[in-house]
Amino acid sequence: MPRIPAVVSDDHKTRWNDHVEDDPALDSVSDLVRTAVEEYIADESSASGALNDEDVADMLDTLDRIDSRLSDVDHGIDRLHRRTVTEDDCSEEPAR
Repeated sequence: MPRIPAVVSDDHKTRWNDHVEDDPALDSVSDLVRTAVEEYIADESSASGALNDEDVADMLDTLDRIDSRLSDVDHGIDRLHRRTVTEDDCSEEPAR
């Protein structure tokens, strides 16, 4: 397995060693680094705009609600326009 040397401060090395000692899921500082890098890559991949099914379903529900409200507003405007046109037509004096 290839090695990748890394230079860190004494404080970082101490923190990382302490964390490995406290976390039974980690075998070594190398394991901590490998795990952290893989999680970083996975988080970055998922943050790249990929949506899960739940996100898509939520957005579709929101769009349906917006579409319904927009339709209600459109119908209200049509009713208001018809009423205004009818009242204006009734109040105008006939052309001679």
